Amino acid sequence: MITRTDFPEDLSILLSGDTQRIIPVSQQFTDFGITEIEHSDHQHCIEIILKQEPHAVILFAENHEAVLLELCYLLRLYSRAHQSRIIVILSKNDPQAELEFFRAGADDCFTMPDQFELICYHVLRQIQTGTNENAAILHFRNGTQSLQIDRESYQAFLNNIAIHLTRKEFELLFQMANSPGKIFSREELFRSVWKEEVSPNGRTIDVHILRLRKKVGQQYFSTLKGVGYRFNTLS
Repeated sequence: MITRTDFPEDLSILLSGDTQRIIPVSQQFTDFGITEIEHSDHQHCIEIILKQEPHAVILFAENHEAVLLELCYLLRLYSRAHQSRIIVILSKNDPQAELEFFRAGADDCFTMPDQFELICYHVLRQIQTGTNENAAILHFRNGTQSLQIDRESYQAFLNNIAIHLTRKEFELLFQMANSPGKIFSREELFRSVWKEEVSPNGRTIDVHILRLRKKVGQQYFSTLKGVGYRFNTLS
């Protein structure tokens, strides 16, 4: 359960995009108790982020045309100093667009047309994750099931029972779980965990994901055919 006390008193959010999509989402944040909310079109959001340094920038995008990808890249570049979370919300399902926005620097990208309250909570969860992204232990809960991933001890626990993982399995799990919802390409995962380029016909990532599904749970992993993999949050 997310509550207002889970966040800084001065929590600020910048919403950028079409006014018709921004206003109802802004109202949800206001109802939650957040008062520092700024609205902007895409053209002026860079100027605002330089002046106000919001905790999160929410970019409403209809597609992944070059100008929006460039905007996402610039937002990442200019917000790096104060670590604003950059969250892209698409109006229609497009896994390739999600991947392109992640490559451009987005912390999260998802599809959620006109589900305003759900958008609010999804964004707050992402901000909450961002404030703890350097934590050594990651926690996930789904009803009575809990998953704990301890980076320092290289151990993972399912319902407080240790899961036997190889070193590479653990590193792959932590890499994905540390950015829940993000789509990772096979190449990106291989470079991050194995520290080298993946061969075009290599199935190392596929095999390791299959093992993690068996050991940790199918529900935590999604495959986007031709794109990559995603770690799912279930709480």
